[in-house]
Amino acid sequence: MESKSNAKLYYLFSIICGTWFLITGWIWPYFFCLVASYPVALLGIFLWSRGRKLNPGSRANPIALWLHVTALVISLIALGILVFYN
Repeated sequence: MESKSNAKLYYLFSIICGTWFLITGWIWPYFFCLVASYPVALLGIFLWSRGRKLNPGSRANPIALWLHVTALVISLIALGILVFYN
């Protein structure tokens, strides 16, 4: 029971970190996202990994992962737009 509740906390904080990454990951001017977004994203992926080891069958597992992947794709698209159209 203890590991399931810890996994829920890991997933919860991973989803919070992924949401932060989604909100701020596209802000590339002055490399803001390298300072404010990517470290939080790495923390979120670490927390997702810990939660996955404790409870791999949780519904929060794919939610947290896809949130981080979507934020990364949006961030890289924003970087491409900034580089090619600026």
